Amino acid sequence: MNKAKIFFCFVAVLFFLVLLSIAIIVLIYEHTIITFGIAVSVLYVINACFGFYILNSKYRQDSTKLCWLFIFILIPFIGVLIFLIFGSNYINIKEHRADFEKSKAKFSNFENLDFSNQLISKDTAATNIFKYSFVSQKAAITNRNSTEIIEENQDLYSTYMDAIRQAKHFIHFRTYIIRDGMFLFSLASELIKKAKEGVKVRFMYDWVGSYHNFSKKVLSEMKAAGVEIGIFNPKGINMFKGSTNFRSHEKCLIIDNVLAVYGSSNIGDEYLGISPDRNAWKDLNYILKGEIVNSLNITFCIGWMELTDYSVPKQAKTELEDYALVSFKPHAADGNEIMQLTTSSPNYSDQDITRTLVSLITYATKSIKIVTPYLFLTPELHNALKIAIYRRIDIKIIVPGKNDSKDFILALNKNNYYQLQKEQCKVYTYNGFIHSKYVIVDDKFVYTGTNNLDFRSLWINFESCLLIENEHVINSMNKVFENDLQNSTLVTQESLNEVKKLKFRISMWILNVYKPLL
Repeated sequence: MNKAKIFFCFVAVLFFLVLLSIAIIVLIYEHTIITFGIAVSVLYVINACFGFYILNSKYRQDSTKLCWLFIFILIPFIGVLIFLIFGSNYINIKEHRADFEKSKAKFSNFENLDFSNQLISKDTAATNIFKYSFVSQKAAITNRNSTEIIEENQDLYSTYMDAIRQAKHFIHFRTYIIRDGMFLFSLASELIKKAKEGVKVRFMYDWVGSYHNFSKKVLSEMKAAGVEIGIFNPKGINMFKGSTNFRSHEKCLIIDNVLAVYGSSNIGDEYLGISPDRNAWKDLNYILKGEIVNSLNITFCIGWMELTDYSVPKQAKTELEDYALVSFKPHAADGNEIMQLTTSSPNYSDQDITRTLVSLITYATKSIKIVTPYLFLTPELHNALKIAIYRRIDIKIIVPGKNDSKDFILALNKNNYYQLQKEQCKVYTYNGFIHSKYVIVDDKFVYTGTNNLDFRSLWINFESCLLIENEHVINSMNKVFENDLQNSTLVTQESLNEVKKLKFRISMWILNVYKPLL
């Protein structure tokens, strides 16, 4: 946030507090009906003006608008103050988007769009799914790629270490959570070794996601060895502005623009299945080679340039731009897998991941298979799935049977799939906590990445997702789904009797107030 924005927010909050103080003083020291009426009228007008503004906001979902309006009604005046501090995201989104697009253009020049232009010239239902993100955000469609699925948590550790040891030029690493443990300490040790060998190492993490989860000593040792650290939303003024609600939720390790480890795992021992507190954890990641790695690298670079304002010096960002000119280029792999990386963030008024999901569900003629840890569907997705059910599409959804750390997650999941299950959608609960995120449509497309099916991932977070069309990948993913299904239990209407109880319904009424911000 620049100085002008900080000043604007400070003045707005100060103005509101002054008016509120005047109203309170009048109410305390003046007891006439006229003065009381004036004070209440002033506060009412302030509340009404902000409500009117929210209703006309272009960058919020209707459900989010209703959430803020309810807060204004529930806690008048105080709700406006909360909104000024945490809800006035539109300033950051509107102004930052131009800078974001400008930086994206710099790196997008390193994409090879030959196959993209060839594919979108075909006017078919399948190609139109790829076409949307290509037109809306110039997301390259590549076809010289290969994928290896990392299904077992234990294999993730050796995959990371082997990949890092292969690096000769640069390592780009981005994660949402870093947590103390064997995984982090081993990873830091390997990155330090590579930095001392002269390999350029850039490490980016989310401050909120990692808050109080790790020792700062690890980062200090990495910095001392030459590892550059980028922090999304670092501590400071960001704690008191709307972008605190944003999260950099992407996870990816990129090696020399040739290889990438991508998926849903953060850095913590639970993601390896060795945490004593969370030993029933299931995750899914991929080893990617080919031109798609370049797309992932460009996404990292944009994030590094635009989302780490306070933690990365301008000189370091200039060095990355200069380095890109001579080092970034697509590397073809032996495979023939068609892939496209789509991203979604508050910097876009169009939410490409949501719209691609809706397109895929609409495209389906036979089957839809969904695995997600959080099923807090947006209205668009909920309606698309209901229509697919009415069209007699075979839909199977797997959600966790145990929670990760928040008890209300399972209740919200249950509340969301209750109606779908009533309409003959088959819902399964995994015998543990499943953190995998993927959708398989008609055994033709796979859509997998870092996003959950909730409001936060689809509207507030910085996320990415891979759209894949390839028979070999589909067959492999179907085997993964069948394995997940064998470790899951079918939900029946009898098991959902809890949803009908008054206590549960009241708790859902309360949670639904702020569900759009979860």
